[in-house]
Amino acid sequence: MADPKRIRDSLADLARTQMAPPLTPLIEIMGFEGTQLVVAEVAEIDRSHKPCYYRGAGLTNGAYVRVGDGDYRLGPAEVHALVAARGQPVDDAAPVEEAGPDDLMPEIVGPYAQRLRLQRPYAYRTLDEHELLLATRVLVPGKTGPVPSLAGLLCFGRLPQHFYPQLKITLVEYPTVDGADITTGTRFLENRAFDGPVPLQVRETLVQLTRTMRRGTVIAPGGGASTAYDYPIEALREAVVNAVVHRDLGPYSLGTQVQVEVYPDRITVRNPGGLFGAIRLEALGQPGLSSARNALLLKLLEDVEIPGEGRTVCENRASGIRAMVRATAAAGLPAPRFADHISWFEVTFTGPSTRQAPASSLPDRPTATLTTATAGVPLLGERDRLVLDVLRSAARPLSRREIEETSGLTAARVRAALTALTDQGMVTAIGVAKSPTRRYTPATPT
Repeated sequence: MADPKRIRDSLADLARTQMAPPLTPLIEIMGFEGTQLVVAEVAEIDRSHKPCYYRGAGLTNGAYVRVGDGDYRLGPAEVHALVAARGQPVDDAAPVEEAGPDDLMPEIVGPYAQRLRLQRPYAYRTLDEHELLLATRVLVPGKTGPVPSLAGLLCFGRLPQHFYPQLKITLVEYPTVDGADITTGTRFLENRAFDGPVPLQVRETLVQLTRTMRRGTVIAPGGGASTAYDYPIEALREAVVNAVVHRDLGPYSLGTQVQVEVYPDRITVRNPGGLFGAIRLEALGQPGLSSARNALLLKLLEDVEIPGEGRTVCENRASGIRAMVRATAAAGLPAPRFADHISWFEVTFTGPSTRQAPASSLPDRPTATLTTATAGVPLLGERDRLVLDVLRSAARPLSRREIEETSGLTAARVRAALTALTDQGMVTAIGVAKSPTRRYTPATPT
């Protein structure tokens, strides 16, 4: 190298004067195979100062992220997410001017007000419902009077999606581990969107997840029985709730929904907005670490009950990640995988195909055994069980179309169920594959 000292000094000057915030890299001149190299070690800056950018290009054009061996310019949403994380966002407290108090659901507001009066009477006992909603910022000042805050609308609104169409949860079930089945042209087995306030979104998403999973019966030593699923419900609940309450509600993310993707070997829950605050990926789940992007939304959901369940949406005690890890470990599954991508975050649960222990290790049932209604029958999901019941109740072999009409399932779900049941030896196919005359009948026990 012609002049390593000059290069070292130029690099140091660039880092100090041309980068914002200024950097202080460790720069050394090192000998290597007969030549001299200038080596710089740049420590990661605190998250509260990100993104670091080149002043000459400006914040929107001068910030990059390293992916593999390439450098890629950050997009507007990523820049906004990092800048917003420097302080406490207040997007969830913003007034929804187009909405009014009549857009809130009394069925959810009533139990919420009652709970606050019972548990914190010193603060709320003397307030009427309207005063209570103002005190908790469910309602905030608007241009023409009190209107719901964004957090208030998400917690109590009859249909928040009327004002923000993408503030919902979508669930897609794919037929293969890679997504769509290119051999049959089946894009997905299930494609659902859950609207309404957060409590109903969470409830309906979990109901649909239980329908897509296989299930069996756990027989405890004392003779009691309970249902066990491929994935622990509590872990999925925590993942869905975390995604909803920690999602970015800033202007660049209002057009993106929380996404749940179900594959044969895994379930992924994804939300717009990466990790917030000082929490790092490797520190997730550690006791005492908590950082809330949507402080008002989380505060409200502590006391908002899920209709029909008698429990609140979340605890707001930074316990969700630990609950996921404990639940998957108790079910014999690998620990959930977390990924932070600046403008979005995801958690992935690996399915039973790679279980580390049998389902008998469910929580509080260390000696339980997993069985089904018929000894030796594999675990069946609701879809497969329904198709098998239709075939068993028929007096003759049925065509695929007859199964669709009787079960009410879509053609894609019936095809997937028949494939799974045939592969497991529980259903026998009669006739040439893909022929309209092909029929199906329950396999004869051996």
